[in-house]
Amino acid sequence: MSRKSFFLCGIMACATMLMSCNSSSKDTNKEAPEKTLVGGDRDDHGCIASAGYQWSELLKDCIRPWEKGVKLGTPIDTTSTSAAYLVFNADSSLVEVYLPQTDKRPILKRENTTPNSCWSDVANSDITVKTENGTWAVYQNDEPVFLQ
Repeated sequence: MSRKSFFLCGIMACATMLMSCNSSSKDTNKEAPEKTLVGGDRDDHGCIASAGYQWSELLKDCIRPWEKGVKLGTPIDTTSTSAAYLVFNADSSLVEVYLPQTDKRPILKRENTTPNSCWSDVANSDITVKTENGTWAVYQNDEPVFLQ
């Protein structure tokens, strides 16, 4: 066998090895699961839940309740990290109540404009919102459940 033939056989052997390595890496990529992009979890309204956005029926927008609303803690358990949020429309005639661990978000209508105002649900909800001496409170069945 001549040197030239030996050299060509060596090149062909190397090329074959490189091609087989390349095809096996393609097969590995095909088996890898597709990655889910952060923010790819939009709801029916286009809100990105993983970023904390929720649909506000009152404002007709995706909001983060802790940015737009008034935060209220729980009066019963002072060690609890649960919170409710009150989100008001522009003239405060309506309030949307974000309660923890529920999709229930009643929209309440303001009953009066005195310093001790009250918002209640015309659909007979058991939730009311009151402001007394500049402090907000959410009541359920006439019992305070969240205070500012």
